[in-house]
Amino acid sequence: MNLIKIQDFVLHMAAYHVINKIEKRFSNELTEIFGIVPAALTANEANYLVGFRSADEIRNRIAKAQQIGKFPEECKNCIFAW
Repeated sequence: MNLIKIQDFVLHMAAYHVINKIEKRFSNELTEIFGIVPAALTANEANYLVGFRSADEIRNRIAKAQQIGKFPEECKNCIFAW
């Protein structure tokens, strides 16, 4: 059973090169925005965030989602809520 959990974890881990790209592009800004270090992102989260060119672009997306009610104010750590 532990082997299955480990396999699930490994399958959901982000690729090193994607995490490295995110760390170089955003520095510590993702930690400030979401309260999470890039190495803790799942593969889906990392692949989504690497598509943004800047942290300001992420902040703008969050602000827009909050305006239309798709990003709850209390959901600071919800990456896929929007």
